[in-house]
Amino acid sequence: MTRIDETLTMTSGEFAHLGEGSVAYLRKVSSDDLRGRFPGLDEIAPGLELWALFAANGQPILLSDAP
Repeated sequence: MTRIDETLTMTSGEFAHLGEGSVAYLRKVSSDDLRGRFPGLDEIAPGLELWALFAANGQPILLSDAP
């Protein structure tokens, strides 16, 4: 077995776009914290636990009450 150690170097711009268009993550959020993450969101009851889907760069994609 041959092992090759390589160092991967990326610019900050390349790193910012890593996974763009192909990677997303699901996270439980409180309705109290949504205003800053989902601009234009209609009025929502405080204290709700919701699920949010975010792109790799943190851009919000979807908001749901079920995972």
